[in-house]
Parts: sequence; C-alpha cells; structure tokens
Amino acid sequence: MFKLSILEFFLIAIPESFIFTIGIYFLSKRFFDKKRLIIMSLLSAVEIYWVRMLPIHFGVHIGINIIFLILLSANIGKISIKDAISYNMVMMIILSTSEFIGIFVLYNVFKINMSLIKPRSLIKIIYFIPSFTLFVFSVFTMNKFINREE
Repeated sequence: MFKLSILEFFLIAIPESFIFTIGIYFLSKRFFDKKRLIIMSLLSAVEIYWVRMLPIHFGVHIGINIIFLILLSANIGKISIKDAISYNMVMMIILSTSEFIGIFVLYNVFKINMSLIKPRSLIKIIYFIPSFTLFVFSVFTMNKFINREE
C-alpha cells in the first residue's frame, strides 16, 4: 500500500490533479469550464487518495487511476472517449516523466536516500516540489506548442 497522508492529499494530490485536468483541457482545445475543472480535479484527487489505500501492488493503482480519469474526462469534461484516452495517456506520460526526472536528480545528483523520504510526509512534499514544477512547466509549454500550430 502507498497511503497518502492528509497533508499529501492537500499539498500534492489536489494540485497535481488540477494541473493534470488543465492539461487535458489544453490538449482538447476546449474552453475551460471552471465548474467542471474543479469537479474533475477534486474527484480525481479523492479517487487517487482512496485507491492508494487499497492493498494492491504498485502499478495497479496507476491503471485504476487512468481508467477513472478517462471516465471523468468523458463524462464530466465532455470529451469524446477516444480523445479522453489519448489525452490522459499523454498527460500520464508527462507526469511520469516529470516524476522520474525529479527522483533521478534527487537520487543521482543530490545523493538523497529515497527510502528515508517515504515515511516523512513533510519531507516528501518538499522533495516533490521540483517534480511538480517540472510537470507544470511541461503542461504549459505543451499548451504553447499546441497554440502555436493554429
């Protein structure tokens, strides 16, 4: 199990879900409906929180999250299911790449022992900031390239 603390829920899951949802809207080239954006972000964060509490192997929760996010995008975001699948996969690749780069830098450049980070929520949140910043930067850079093509 990879439980999230309440602090991690508010400082990691909700902002990450919000940027993830914004990225889906950027890819779909749809107008931002603030109400749907907030609902999708909060439902996504709550789902991530609950799925992380399940006694399942690492990786299975990612599959469950992807399926849920696709359904959210299609039903609440009013994006076609085909596009919802594509956009969620693109966003998941961007998110995973950002987190990989963040962990790689922490471990290989700064020589931080990753096993010491897991049990401490506040330290984990602080070390999460570079990955999240890279994720935000990637999403908004992607939007610039999408808008440049038009």
